[in-house]
This record gives sequence, structure tokens and C-alpha cells, in this order.
Amino acid sequence: MRLTKEELANEIREKLLEKLPEGSEVDVREVTSSHGTYTGICANIPSEGPQSISPVINVDAIFAQYEMNGIAEDAIEDAVRIFEENRSPEVIEAFTRQISAVNSFEEASRLMYLSVLPPAVESDLESIPHKDIEDIHLGVKLLMTSTDDNIATVTVKNNLMHSWNVSEEELFKAAEENTLRIRPTQMAPMFDILSAMMPEGTMPELTEGIENMRSKKLNMSEDKRKGNMKENPVTLVVVVFFEMLPRQPLVAL
Repeated sequence: MRLTKEELANEIREKLLEKLPEGSEVDVREVTSSHGTYTGICANIPSEGPQSISPVINVDAIFAQYEMNGIAEDAIEDAVRIFEENRSPEVIEAFTRQISAVNSFEEASRLMYLSVLPPAVESDLESIPHKDIEDIHLGVKLLMTSTDDNIATVTVKNNLMHSWNVSEEELFKAAEENTLRIRPTQMAPMFDILSAMMPEGTMPELTEGIENMRSKKLNMSEDKRKGNMKENPVTLVVVVFFEMLPRQPLVAL
């Protein structure tokens, strides 16, 4: 029987309680971030003191993975692994060090990079230093920690900028200088990007789909060279994309 998102969250919660020290509390709650609202799981661990640092597990993301492969045990194990990895002494030490650095603009500027602000913060734009490029809002973020699974960032707001006693121009200049170093641009073939997005266990179908896509692309290029390409290229791209998808469902119903 397939689990609902609420049932999966409760399973993760129970598994975390088994692993955490006695007296710990694990809550499932709605979490609001700069990217919107999602269901999160967070822990209160009294044995680690009032200043303990605990990650928030994004249940929506875990549930999306579960919907792809239908294996609840894998989703629960992934959630617990991510939680434990982000509570390692190394991660906590790095996060604590970065928080201390925020008090100084000179130190914080090493963590700054430019980022497109998501629609979720549009109602709060007056409190965020930003530049408008057409209908895109560009802001500044601080990269606090980064792991293979996720990153922790802080959006710079006016009160933080004012505490550094710097202008918006100085803020964006520092962020621009660091962006390519902190978040370098990566280029990869579309086939590799699509492969990385697909769940494990679908590679045979994906490989066949990719070969079909390559064949279509070569045929399209040949037709275009000969002047025989009369179809709308946008339509062709959509058709090729759907033909790439596995012929069997990705989840067991």
C-alpha cells in the first residue's frame, strides 16, 4: 500500500526518534522559506543544549522521490541519512563559524553571491536589497553551508545590510565579484542533465530513450540541412522529449 505524504512524514519522524537521544522531540510542521512553504521535520534535542543546531528535512522533496520509485524504505533511509549528515560535527562547526562571520561585512562578503529571488518573497521586496531586470528580481545571498544533498543560505535583507554600514552598491559589487567563485556556471549535455533527474532503476529505459532522442536529433539536423524540415521545430522537440520517457511507469501502482 502506498503512503500519503503525511504517513511518510510520520514514518520518518518515528525513525528519527529511534536514533536521537532520549527526551528529543521531532515535529512535523509547515515551514516557510524564501522558496515558499513546504512540510518539514525538525528536532529539538535538549541534551545538546539550547543552542543546538538541527536541520529541517524537506518532506515534500523526499515524498517526490518516493512517488518516483514507490519504495518507502529508501525514502525514509534517505531522510535519516540527510538529517544525520547535516548534524555532523564538521557541518555544525562550519555553520557556526559562518554565522559568526555574518557580523563583519569583510568576512560576510566572502560568502555573498547573486541569486534570483523566488516569487515567494515578492511581497517582502521592500525589506530586501534587489535589482530589477525586466520581471526578474536579483538579490544577494550568503552561502552558509553546502553538502552533496543541499545548501543552507541566508537572504541579505536591509537590516543586515545596514548593520554592516554599507550601501546597496557596495553590497552588489561584493556579491558580483564572488558569484562565479561560489556558484560557478556548469555546462553539461542535456542528455546528462535528464539522466541525473531520473530515479534509479530506470536506466535501461532511459538509455533506450536517449538513443531514440539522439537518432531524432540527427535526423532533424539532416532534414534541416537538406531543406526538408517542414514541421514546427518546437513540436518536434516536445515529441522527442516524450518519446525519451520510459515506456513503463516509473512507480509501482
